[in-house]
Amino acid sequence: MAYRNGAYVRDGYGGVEALMLFDGLSEPDMQDLCTLVGDPAEVREMVLRPYRDQPTPILDSLETTLGSLLVRREFASLVTHFSPFQLAQRTFYTVSLLHRVLARDRQREHVLQGMDENSIARRLLRLQGEHDRLMEDFVFLYGYHQQETQSIRDEASHAQGLLEADFARLARENLEATAALRQRNDDLESQLRYAQSQISTLEQRVRDKRFDADGLLAFLNAGSNEVRGNWP
Repeated sequence: MAYRNGAYVRDGYGGVEALMLFDGLSEPDMQDLCTLVGDPAEVREMVLRPYRDQPTPILDSLETTLGSLLVRREFASLVTHFSPFQLAQRTFYTVSLLHRVLARDRQREHVLQGMDENSIARRLLRLQGEHDRLMEDFVFLYGYHQQETQSIRDEASHAQGLLEADFARLARENLEATAALRQRNDDLESQLRYAQSQISTLEQRVRDKRFDADGLLAFLNAGSNEVRGNWP
């Protein structure tokens, strides 16, 4: 967009880049910010500022820097919460905007210094400042609470889904096992009936093939024949 508008451009990483004015935070800005926030060590450690004690990296070293796991993790954290579209420009603008807000606050403080310490206007401004800080803390804590609550709900929903899936799987396996046992029982009963039938048939065959002495004597004595002997 800056290139189309005729802005100053130069060779940059992966192509040309447009130059833009950038208001970094000065030392007075940092001091005022520490006074407003009340934690100088955290402010100086965490607030985004340009390089001060070392030169800006050259293009040749950017490839190595961007390829490091540490830098890729940092960028992953950024694009997880912020759109990568014009991320650099919006980052510069955010820091510049903070610089302008601090300048405006210095003007307001200068006006307050000229007021009576016990004037209603000054007391009202102080109360407004305290209200704004409390509101910021409330918004942060409320957002954190909502995020944690949603995370717990998501975990509970995921756990419930796993439990329901396990229950459905166990129920399905139980039905399959029951059906298999019933089929096995039917097969065994069928085999038992077949075995009983075979035993009955074999017993009948044994009875049919037993030696009949009386019948044999009647046959031999037929026709006035006389057969004598010692029969067991």
